[in-house]
Amino acid sequence: MAMANSQWFILLGGIPVSYAFYYSTKFFYQHFDSYWSVRPIGFGIATIIFGLLTTLVLGEMPSQRIIVSLILACVILYINVVGVK
Repeated sequence: MAMANSQWFILLGGIPVSYAFYYSTKFFYQHFDSYWSVRPIGFGIATIIFGLLTTLVLGEMPSQRIIVSLILACVILYINVVGVK
């Protein structure tokens, strides 16, 4: 019974996430005028979100290696967002 509930959550949650992904990619491309600028921003955001959700949902505390990865993801975001004309 628990598996059926989690599958509905995945199906219903996937629809708004897919739309958000589509429109965020579209708006980032319109702003930066290049898909190569969108890719590292998406990577940085995904890495940060994954780290936060792993800590909040699963209760797994990040190790030193993960903290360095999160810092590097923030640096990637900073370089790509602030470095715009």
